[in-house]
Order: sequence, then C-alpha cells, then structure tokens
Amino acid sequence: MIFFEAHKRIGMEQQYYVKVLENVSWGLHFHSAYECISVLEGSVECVIGHERNTLTKGEAAFIMPEQLHSIETRETSKVQVLVFLPELAEDFHAVYQEKVPQNVKFVCAVQEWEKEPENIYLLKALLYRVCGSLVQQTAFVKRKTLSQDRLLYSLISYIEEHYMEECSLNQVAQICNCDYFYASKIFSETAGMGFLEYVNRLRIYRACHMLRETDYSVLRVSEECGFQSLRSFNRNFTKYVKCKPTQYRRENKLV
Repeated sequence: MIFFEAHKRIGMEQQYYVKVLENVSWGLHFHSAYECISVLEGSVECVIGHERNTLTKGEAAFIMPEQLHSIETRETSKVQVLVFLPELAEDFHAVYQEKVPQNVKFVCAVQEWEKEPENIYLLKALLYRVCGSLVQQTAFVKRKTLSQDRLLYSLISYIEEHYMEECSLNQVAQICNCDYFYASKIFSETAGMGFLEYVNRLRIYRACHMLRETDYSVLRVSEECGFQSLRSFNRNFTKYVKCKPTQYRRENKLV
C-alpha cells in the first residue's frame, strides 16, 4: 500500500527523483514540485485539480506546483513517477508558472529512464524533453484558485500538521470559519473519500514507516500515529494494508 508520496516536501538536497512503482494509490495532496506520472503497465485514475482522468499504458499526466492531485489504482498498475523542482527547468517555469495545462493527459517523450543522468546538463536535457512534449501537445490556460480550492488547501495542511493527535473535521471547519457540512461535501467530492478515512489512511502510512524503520512497540506506534486505542489501530491497519502490524513488520523490517 502506497498512499502518500515521500516527495511531498522535496527539498533542495534532493532536487529531483524518478521511481518506478506498482499498484500506487495516493490521497489528495499538493507540493511545490513539478510531477509527471507515466503509466508503463495497467491503468490508474488520476484527479488533478477538479478533473478526473483514466491513464492507460503509454499515457502520462503532468502536475504543476501546488496543484491538488491524487492517483488510484483500481486493478493493477506500474507507473514511473518523475518529480523535480522548478529550478531545474527555469525557462519553462518562467513562462508557465501561473498557468495549467488545458489537457493534463499527454504522451511523455521520456517513457522510462534507463539510467541516472551523469551530470546536471543531461538531467536538464531530459526534463526539458518532458516539458517540451507537454507544450507540443496541449495549450495552457491561466490558473484560477477557487474558494473551494483554498478551503481544500487549508484542510489538507491542517491534517498534515495534526493527524498524529485528535483531528476532526469539526475542529478544522471552526478554524477555517467554514460550515461543517459544506467542508465535508467539498472534501469528499474532491478527495474521493471522507475526512476521517483520509486521516486514518495517512496515519496508517506513517505507521508503516515506523514499523519498518524503528523498534517501537506496536502500541507505541499506534499512539504516535494518533490512534486512541490499539484495537482501533489494528482494525484500520488490517483494513488498509490487508495484514496485521506484526506481520507487516516481520516482512518489511529495514533495521
């Protein structure tokens, strides 16, 4: 189960990365980097902004910085994910930073990276090939930030900061000075799931990381990930990961 990317907070020490992943499902989120998702096998359903598309083998989608997006595998998928900071494509960024592609689906010029670029110039050449193929295949339109988008940014930012403690939609709605039912409707329609499910999925993602990379007890992991009881943690873990926490740790331990 892959739900949230490691690149949500990609920093200057890692200006880009490219990975091939299988059966990905990432919840609604945003980040400051460009992202290109290319489907190598199977298919994925991708939400970018408020547009939902199905990508099949040979197709790609391009996401601009700070653009809300999610991806879900219905059956099986193998995708290449390319993430890079605007500094690596300065000319492209200077022209298009205030715009979004009219059509997010395109055929990427770089389907699979065979090896790591040997220097910054070869890296930039590859990135500009990706950007160039996008510009060649679609027009761009001025980016519009709707009031519901601002609400979604606030909701997601709050969740990321507070998911390891008590975190309810009622709390966030009050902080955002927003009607509870309106916030619930906008969130579920765009994220494809309710607020609580989103929070629990993020908690389980964090729990998987801790089970792999620490020796913390299962009880401590559950508490640090925001679950009020071990029973609730075990139930949600089994629901989303399809196995018990102890089994997951045994099969995936890194240290």
